[in-house]
Amino acid sequence: MLKANKLFKNRLFNQLLENYKILRMVFDWTVIVYILIPGIIVCAAYYVSFWKQPPEGLNSVTFNSILIISFFSFFLTEIKSFLYRADQLFLIRNQAVAQRITKLGMGIALLNTLVVGAFTFIILLPLLINTFNMSIYDLIFFYLYYQLSFLSFIFTRKAVKFAFKFPLYNLVFYALSLVAYLAIWKLFTHSSFTMKLIELIVVSVIPVIFSQQIKFTHGKFEKLVVFDETANHKWKKLLLAQSGNAKLIKTNSKSVIYTMKQGKRIYKNRTVTNIISESFIKSFIRDGSALASLLQLTILLIYLMVKITNIWVAFIIWGFTIYAVLDWVKANWLTFRNDAFFLMFNWSSADITKSSRKSIISISLPIIVIISSIFGFLNFSLYGLIALPVLSIPIVIYFIKKQVLL
Repeated sequence: MLKANKLFKNRLFNQLLENYKILRMVFDWTVIVYILIPGIIVCAAYYVSFWKQPPEGLNSVTFNSILIISFFSFFLTEIKSFLYRADQLFLIRNQAVAQRITKLGMGIALLNTLVVGAFTFIILLPLLINTFNMSIYDLIFFYLYYQLSFLSFIFTRKAVKFAFKFPLYNLVFYALSLVAYLAIWKLFTHSSFTMKLIELIVVSVIPVIFSQQIKFTHGKFEKLVVFDETANHKWKKLLLAQSGNAKLIKTNSKSVIYTMKQGKRIYKNRTVTNIISESFIKSFIRDGSALASLLQLTILLIYLMVKITNIWVAFIIWGFTIYAVLDWVKANWLTFRNDAFFLMFNWSSADITKSSRKSIISISLPIIVIISSIFGFLNFSLYGLIALPVLSIPIVIYFIKKQVLL
């Protein structure tokens, strides 16, 4: 008879052992002695100096910047089911054992969340005390809010990835999560003690709700396995890339659900315009360098808008951000347009023009709306959160209509 706890312990031990072997491969004794240990010593000394005498430049840091930094730590852990493909032969028949294993996997994710959250909070503690003069009462409530938001995010993220396969939907979810994280904290700071407790209870209910959406069922077995494989390969490939061994990790491209499947149709209406637009969107998403460059540009411009205090300069950067994103997507469209395979077909000028506008809007508009939402919320609170995204839509449409990309 299968015992879920013993099986889970064996799988957890095997995964930790495999990660240890990869770390041993990447961090040999030279890296540890000449890079890792000196780096830890320097970071520890710099952290101690934060307590003694904080740098003067930190006085200009806003609390929204602290929230954004803490938000990025949400991506450091994932919920794993600890199910293997071979389980479809035997284990999948015993649903109680499979469900128990996935629940234990959620427990490990909870433990990882507590560890990562505590580590991040300790790093931010000098800023919270010396720069923002937070009392013990405020620190306790901030830590509880941060930790519960962290837990809510990882459960909601997996449920969203279950529901939506298109990567841009995940990007929209990340942006909405960041805006909600900032907005709820702003509401939290102006609430009474009783309301703060109620808000914390509401946030704590979110993981409970979404845990029911990602628990094991026979229909979700394939997705659960693919999520585990993708999460494991992401960190392993990142580590192995540092030692030039990234090719050792191979994934089954037909199983990875984070990218667009070969036969998955975006548009049900199979017109010429939709076929060309769909081909460009798929090629853009599959080209990791193009998508990564666009995201790096977006993050850099968002950071500039957050750091600049002059509202007019921030508006100029916001306008430049809209132009930069549109121009980057347009440049990739022109590269796609001049591809030899594309030129083999006799497309009409009208179809190319329509598809160019549809393609650029499909990729750039969600990103621009996200940027505008963040910029509007940080500068004009909830009014800006609504007004600036709405204002950006006609700007994008006007820019696209002026472009004739033949």
